[in-house]
Amino acid sequence: MKPLPDSTSETVQTASGIPSGSLPAGSATGRRLVFTAPRQAVLQPFALDSLAPGDDQVIVRAERTLLSPGTELAFYEGTHRGLPDPANTWAKYPFKSGYSAIGTVVAAGSRVTSPRLGDRVMHYGPHATWSLLSPEKEPWAPVTSDLPDDAWLMARMVQIAETVSYGLRATPQRALVLGAGLVGVLAAQVLSAHGVSEVAILDTVADRVALARRCGLERAVAVRPGDLAPALALLSDAPDCVVEATGVSSLIPLALGAVRRRGDVVLLGSPRVPVELDVYAHIHFKGVALLGAHEGMVPNRTTDKTPSRQSGLEQAIAWMKAGRVNIAPLISTVIPPEDLPATYARISANRDNLLGVVVEWK
Repeated sequence: MKPLPDSTSETVQTASGIPSGSLPAGSATGRRLVFTAPRQAVLQPFALDSLAPGDDQVIVRAERTLLSPGTELAFYEGTHRGLPDPANTWAKYPFKSGYSAIGTVVAAGSRVTSPRLGDRVMHYGPHATWSLLSPEKEPWAPVTSDLPDDAWLMARMVQIAETVSYGLRATPQRALVLGAGLVGVLAAQVLSAHGVSEVAILDTVADRVALARRCGLERAVAVRPGDLAPALALLSDAPDCVVEATGVSSLIPLALGAVRRRGDVVLLGSPRVPVELDVYAHIHFKGVALLGAHEGMVPNRTTDKTPSRQSGLEQAIAWMKAGRVNIAPLISTVIPPEDLPATYARISANRDNLLGVVVEWK
């Protein structure tokens, strides 16, 4: 593995004896965020040589990572549906959290042609000083100066929001998004970018509605819990599509009741508890499609034109560069890695106070 030249550095060897990087002397121990059990977030030290990279991988030294208040909070709180499922070997403690990062390539395998040593990249990396990237297998993008760093981080969340479009039977004219959290606001903008002429979004928290408006979503309204009427009144007719973006299972029957006949209801937020549905009244009789939009259904890469995380990432970047998706109001705060455990606890105690949390590793 080719090291990044640096006159002040030493080459660190991996466990397999492959040179894995050229980093300042004494910096071969990094840190990473690990959930060891429910409500136990620990910043653990780890050795660079424990990464054991292959010849088709690169090592990325983190500059910034993004905290997701959805999936990461589910692991922190112990509510992720995969935790008790023995067939789901990924969703288990100890869990190395985080999945959006930007940083610099500090070492590259002999088979890697791109990215090059010294390149700045955005990839789906964890909260850690260093992480591995397999450029031919995993999604990534070169970081360029035509977008701010936080936009590159947020491209991951825009890509997740893009999954709302994959199962729709037709492009809707009117859409309603339930929940003005991070993914909900991005999903509403994605629908607009796809050509949906009327997009309404609601939330029970007035501050979140204000953020949605700052992102350019004019049909945004604060409502009482369970009351969709103020948002429906912002549309010219019943919505062709309703997107449930909170993961609150009790909203699913309301979404099915609000959508027009032969409309689509998309579950973008991951339901954390079971829900009882009147399938005849809400789905069968109305001809409604209930669509799952879990990001895990999308492969990292494809060889044809079917959706993938890589194609979704590229679309997200293009939309942000064109000004079709605005993420600037969604960055709530920037924290050092030391503050990660307390930040998870803070969000868990009050999900309304933080949306986009950036971790500064430099």
